[in-house]
Amino acid sequence: MAVKEEFRCSQFDFCSAFRSHICDSFQDAKDCYSTFVDYFAQCLRRDDIDKRPTAAGYRVILPGSLSDTFLFEQYKAGKYVPRTALIHFSDRFDKKDILHAKLILLPVHHKGHWTVYCVNLVHEQIDILDSSPWPTEKQQKEYHADIAERIRSRLNNALHQYTHGKFTDFSKWGFAFVPVPKQALPNDGGFFSMMFLEHYDGKKRKMDINIDPLLGSQIRAQILYYMLFHKINRERPLPHEIEHLAPPPEPP
Repeated sequence: MAVKEEFRCSQFDFCSAFRSHICDSFQDAKDCYSTFVDYFAQCLRRDDIDKRPTAAGYRVILPGSLSDTFLFEQYKAGKYVPRTALIHFSDRFDKKDILHAKLILLPVHHKGHWTVYCVNLVHEQIDILDSSPWPTEKQQKEYHADIAERIRSRLNNALHQYTHGKFTDFSKWGFAFVPVPKQALPNDGGFFSMMFLEHYDGKKRKMDINIDPLLGSQIRAQILYYMLFHKINRERPLPHEIEHLAPPPEPP
């Protein structure tokens, strides 16, 4: 893929992705790097502020790297340290945005698969958006039983600490598996999770667009296009053979 060695964004967080990471993540049958899930979330946050002010006050999209912190013991020896989670909030979110939100969305990576956990304050439950076509309901529940309690407890505690106890206590809320489109390709979970972050209507508990699972490769291409040409990508202009594909400038 003819792109620069690296693209970076300057808003909210610093993200860096090398050309090899792009190739590794966006080919069919490849798992998506967490860098791209986090960067996509940053693009959505900027678009919410610039284009969707009602969404900006309605939902908060947390970085996928926060789930790595919550599930620390899965990857490294040692204990979870609660204060490490607060770092993900202090540099990214205003406390008022957290307190006013009706949806708190967290992309979660576990055992090579991406899902989205949504603290749904409209329905007072935790929605699980999982694109994997599990053979049985039992297998799906077993997969999430390994992580759901920790995510609920640790996210609840982190939000309480960050807002000085003002955020709604959801430590006893139930989990609900929301019917969502199921991926056709084995490693499309990251890209379906990105679509869920963008299009989940928590009030109606469904997507606000139709997502065709058979178009997994097209979804990957659309997401890459969106991220490459987003205003927060600092590595512009891109090489000519790619830059000429850019969308027309937005009106002031």
